[in-house]
Amino acid sequence: MSDDGWVAEVTGSGRAALHAVMVGGPAAEGWLQQCFRGNGSTPHGNLVDESGEVIDDVVWIRWPGEESQHLLTLHGSPWLREEVVQRFERLGAVRRGDRDDLLQMW
Repeated sequence: MSDDGWVAEVTGSGRAALHAVMVGGPAAEGWLQQCFRGNGSTPHGNLVDESGEVIDDVVWIRWPGEESQHLLTLHGSPWLREEVVQRFERLGAVRRGDRDDLLQMW
């Protein structure tokens, strides 16, 4: 895993009402500040790509614990979920593949 941080798909691979993506590590907060556009202190906002185009409407939850971890809930399209994961990979995150290991961290 990268020393800077990671990204992981928390929900399954199919279509759903919602999907969740987790971002963690020392760089996670900075990555989110680069691509999250919210209104005030609300956790609801847009996740944007490098050009400022909206990827999806998300809710950003700062996960409690020692490590900087953040949960993003987004719409349930597998394509959108993959776009979100790839956005963080382009920022330097390493994709974590084992959802079971991730869930044990909680």
